[in-house]
Amino acid sequence: MRIVTYRSDNADPGKEWVAWLILPSGRLPLAFFANTEEAAKMEAQAEWDKHADERAANEARREESRRKAAETKARKLKP
Repeated sequence: MRIVTYRSDNADPGKEWVAWLILPSGRLPLAFFANTEEAAKMEAQAEWDKHADERAANEARREESRRKAAETKARKLKP
C-alpha cells in the first residue's frame, strides 16, 4: 500500500491537501482531506492501520479456504 497526495489551490480552506490509499489492484474509493500534506497522509495511514486486524483475519480465511480446496481436490484425485 502507498499513499498518494495532491494539493489544490482552489480547494475549500482546510482541505487543500487530499490523500488516497493506493493498492496494487488500484485506488481505494476513500479520500482524506487536510490543510497540510502530512495531516492528510496521517489520516490515510490511520484508516489503513485501523483495519489491519480485519485484513489479517480475511487473509487467514482465504488461506484456510485454499487449503481445504486443495485437500478436497487431492481426495477426489485418489484412485
